Amino acid sequence: MRFGSGSYDVRRSEGLNPSLLTTARHEITCTVAFLDGTERQFPVDRHAPGCILLDKVFAHLELVERDFFGLQFLYVLGTKETQKRWLDPCKSIRKQMLCPPFHLSFRVKFYVSDPSKLTEEYTRYHFFLQLRLDILEGRLPSAEGSLALLASYAVQCEFDSLRLSLLGFLS
Repeated sequence: MRFGSGSYDVRRSEGLNPSLLTTARHEITCTVAFLDGTERQFPVDRHAPGCILLDKVFAHLELVERDFFGLQFLYVLGTKETQKRWLDPCKSIRKQMLCPPFHLSFRVKFYVSDPSKLTEEYTRYHFFLQLRLDILEGRLPSAEGSLALLASYAVQCEFDSLRLSLLGFLS
């Protein structure tokens, strides 16, 4: 008894679309952690420069003042050594981040000397989130009195002053 001869196209027999299979090979998925603790995945072409991912992140956040922010990732130096680096918008993502997983963090890259020069409230909010994170993680050493003052400002931002005064916390 003979069970068949020749060959057949496995993709066609299993109903797989070849165009969908090739598209997935040309994309990488970058996971970006934001300052508010959320994460989002962004598919990008594997040969795309960093500016493509940055544009997608800024569009997702609807951030207008973009010059102050960037994406940071851990670069593996040796077997156990890592270094934080900024994603270069002009270079290919794959050349900067050599292998998956492609995890990046949205961070403030440049601080302004006078925060009142920031025109957008949403930009100031991201600066606040970055400062809060730096204080909580011990990257911004400060005197206890200054930390208490900063904590009071954070409380006012998180729970507006009016609501706290109604509850009797601020008097």
